[in-house]
Amino acid sequence: MPSEIRIGLIGDFNERQKAHTAIPKALAAASEGTADAVWVPTDSIGKGESLMEFHGIWCVPGMPYRNANGVLTAIRHARVTRTPFLGTSAGFQYVFIEFARNVLGLSDADHQKSNPKAAIPIISPLDAALAGVHARVHFHDGTHLRKAYRAPDSIEEYHCSFGLNRRYKRLLEGAQLYIAAVDDDHEVRRRCSSRRCTRTTARHTVRWCTRLSRRATNTAWLLRERQVNGGRGGQFPLGLSMRSITRN
Repeated sequence: MPSEIRIGLIGDFNERQKAHTAIPKALAAASEGTADAVWVPTDSIGKGESLMEFHGIWCVPGMPYRNANGVLTAIRHARVTRTPFLGTSAGFQYVFIEFARNVLGLSDADHQKSNPKAAIPIISPLDAALAGVHARVHFHDGTHLRKAYRAPDSIEEYHCSFGLNRRYKRLLEGAQLYIAAVDDDHEVRRRCSSRRCTRTTARHTVRWCTRLSRRATNTAWLLRERQVNGGRGGQFPLGLSMRSITRN
């Protein structure tokens, strides 16, 4: 019997990457076997037609991706088709790049890890790497992330050395993009590596996609589930949300 929902895992599977082995297990546990996690290599995405079969998309950690353009295509597909989307670690960071390029028209926006001389370094090295650091994450009211945790904040462990370049935060944030979680210094925090975070986001992602699959192909309901600053857009569950943006 086929699974009720199918979630595409955008990334290049590496058995040595802990997240790559943990995420499918977390989805299986959270869905009690009703969700089918399917790996989608970044160099197989092409123009993204094959992504239409998925009820949800999870862009997983794992830089450098074999094909960064494939990752951007998958993110754009989720944004334009309003498909439930989750991006963790590098997957989250590439959301900002896709938004900057395709919505704001900043074609030179890039990641400094893969392009150290980027003209517009949307993602840049952190002032201090957060390898193994435990820090508090504050969830804004009305976000799916806060709903998933059922709490206003959480202490999480980080393993990252790159993040959103604060020089571009005001440029990115506005009516079309909403930051949902920050740390004590109001820096954007997007990736938590604790087991609790993996289980929580997996459970919420499955619940979100299950609701969607039970409403045939009409996804408009999702965009009405929460009102964000008076907008009509559905929210990405971890870190940020976008309103309905379909151009480019």
